[in-house]
Amino acid sequence: MKMKVLFFIGVGLIATKLLLVSCVKEHTPIPSAVTPIVLTALCSDTVKYAQTIEPLMNQSCATTNCHDASTQTAGFDLSNWANVSANAQAIIGSMHGTNGVPVMPLGAALPDSVIQKFQCWVDQGKLNN
Repeated sequence: MKMKVLFFIGVGLIATKLLLVSCVKEHTPIPSAVTPIVLTALCSDTVKYAQTIEPLMNQSCATTNCHDASTQTAGFDLSNWANVSANAQAIIGSMHGTNGVPVMPLGAALPDSVIQKFQCWVDQGKLNN
């Protein structure tokens, strides 16, 4: 009987120690006013919406009879930052043809370098800059 008690105490101590060691301190979220810019080897510069993403969308996606504000093909209006930002993951999937639709834009896949710029913009927080 004494061995069983010692065994359960030992198991309890080990379990407690494992729980204490595995606990991770919760991180305080970064306030929304401060958005960190992620720069990596593939994203060595900050990608700006107004200079890079907006022209890309206007030239390749938000064109007449496609994803413009009037047509909104498949329910997507990609003519402004709010909509592009909200649909960024779907857009990336479409650029790669991985979300069940043909590679977008239809008829002319974007170069990998352009897709990477879009991915960098997403990784950097989809800023309206």
